[in-house]
Amino acid sequence: MPKQRTIKEVTDLLVGIEPYGGNAVNVRIYPAEPNTGIVFTDGKHWIKLEDRYLHTGHRLALAKTLFLERDGVKVRGLEHLTGDIFVHRIDNAVVELKMEPHLSYRLFHRLGQARNTIVVPYFPDLEGGVCRALKKAGIEEQPKDIPYLRLKTNIDTEKIKLEKIKGDEVVVEARTRYALANGDVVEGTRTITLVPEEYNGIANARAFFGVPIAVPEGFTRKRGILHSSFPTLFSKSAMRFIGHFLYLSFGLGTGINEANSFYPPTSATEWKERQLRENEIAEHSIVDRAGDFMERLYLIFNARPAGMKLTCQFAGHKDAHDLIRKCGTEYRNRFYIED
Repeated sequence: MPKQRTIKEVTDLLVGIEPYGGNAVNVRIYPAEPNTGIVFTDGKHWIKLEDRYLHTGHRLALAKTLFLERDGVKVRGLEHLTGDIFVHRIDNAVVELKMEPHLSYRLFHRLGQARNTIVVPYFPDLEGGVCRALKKAGIEEQPKDIPYLRLKTNIDTEKIKLEKIKGDEVVVEARTRYALANGDVVEGTRTITLVPEEYNGIANARAFFGVPIAVPEGFTRKRGILHSSFPTLFSKSAMRFIGHFLYLSFGLGTGINEANSFYPPTSATEWKERQLRENEIAEHSIVDRAGDFMERLYLIFNARPAGMKLTCQFAGHKDAHDLIRKCGTEYRNRFYIED
């Protein structure tokens, strides 16, 4: 069996902007003793990452994203950071998230809003900065084992397939497809092994940021998009403003911009020109699945997934959430723990 692992040293200070109120958040990750697990803190509250306390909440883009809630304390925006933790095989660590609230946020806070809420921020270079900080801090084995989790039989749903492969690695393949309002269709496919050497190369892939609003057919403007089959009436600039204003609880300045979000273009040509790399959005889907699926599989069984390939075809957070719940219930007997 593999050994449990933690980081060797405290990570460098990482500073990001949380998307709900636009406040700066200082992040450090500390080593922890064996069997600690992953613990989040803001210096006042402490909450351990456990699957039974993980829930999903809607964002404006109708995507179900993860938050952790226990005893009135909530940690929001988890899926990317938990993916970083899974890929770097960190079993035990304390993640400190300290917010520096701006004046308007303090006012809302005094009115009773967002109390006991800890938020994982957007970093300037997305997960790339986290990966570099973890590499610099180093990873060390601990004198406790963690068993492997393996598949007995494959699981195949409409959008997600989980299958056995040889060896101990985890492979993720993502296929994405977006239909634009002008009739263009953009597809992407990317496959990587979830190890730091490969994952670090896609860690700064941006999320697709759409604002889908259902309207009667024929009212969609050509400058809009079709995102997950929902047409929108708004141009890119209008969507950017609406996203800044309504995505969040407390107004503008949330750190969401074209450096960390891929705004809907008007054509397939523009889409390809504006990507950081070919298949960037498929790469971001892999980042999502590392956190909202593979790390959660680890938490459900308290064992490290190994010898698996996850294939996602046009799947989002909701599809991953639906399947991971079944893995802990009706599909549970399709797994075994290798000890």
